[in-house]
Amino acid sequence: VDIFSLAGVATEVEDLRMLRQCLERARIVKHLNGVTVLLTKESYQIISGQLVDHRRESEILESLREQQMRMERSLQRSKQNVMAYIF
Repeated sequence: VDIFSLAGVATEVEDLRMLRQCLERARIVKHLNGVTVLLTKESYQIISGQLVDHRRESEILESLREQQMRMERSLQRSKQNVMAYIF
């Protein structure tokens, strides 16, 4: 894939995280006519769903932690509103 074709493909990709992981494992080759992105075995496996990245687990845990923090802040604000209403 040349770099210009990649820009066109990127606009059609629904899972940007998967595209990012694929490109992180791709090889970028510079030559006289421009730049080419070569898929490696790992990048192809990511696109085809054969390779599950262990970072996905950490991303899920981080997302859960952020959700928990938002819920705790919301609960704290709700408690403060109730206490202000009572007093």
